[in-house]
Amino acid sequence: MIIHRDIKAGHIFLDQDYVAKLSEFRTSVQIPLGKTHVDVEVITATHVDLAPEYAISGRTSEKSDVHSFGVLLCEILAGKSWHSLRAWLKENSNKGSTSSYKELDNELEFRQLANLFKTYLEANVLEEENKKQVVECAKLIERCLKTIPDDRPIMTEVAQSLRLIKSLKY
Repeated sequence: MIIHRDIKAGHIFLDQDYVAKLSEFRTSVQIPLGKTHVDVEVITATHVDLAPEYAISGRTSEKSDVHSFGVLLCEILAGKSWHSLRAWLKENSNKGSTSSYKELDNELEFRQLANLFKTYLEANVLEEENKKQVVECAKLIERCLKTIPDDRPIMTEVAQSLRLIKSLKY
């Protein structure tokens, strides 16, 4: 299994048929057969959008890429960068400063972000014809951003969920 380790908007391109293509595999690592993770010494990407276990210990797995993909979905749905969303959380919560990623790596703070994100979506993009899709996408994002890797779906489950979301009608 190959772990990308740096999934973000700048590494995804569309081909002539508008099919998404992932690029920048320089930092990818292979997980040996029979193993579930790899501990790496050099952490790539920005700490802002990394899975907590990868940012803190260098442990990477398929679930690390799922977390990064959840960040990407969140950015797409909100139309804002992860950094902007975190700044928005700081401005709109009673928490005070969230200056480092490690301060935002617990379930409560992700839930705060999810609640504020839901409020933002309801105010800005929820329309009757896409409401179910947006709500289900937000639920998928929440699952992808779980702090504990075992609580996150695997990437094939994410893909299945996206196909299901695409087929939803109001």
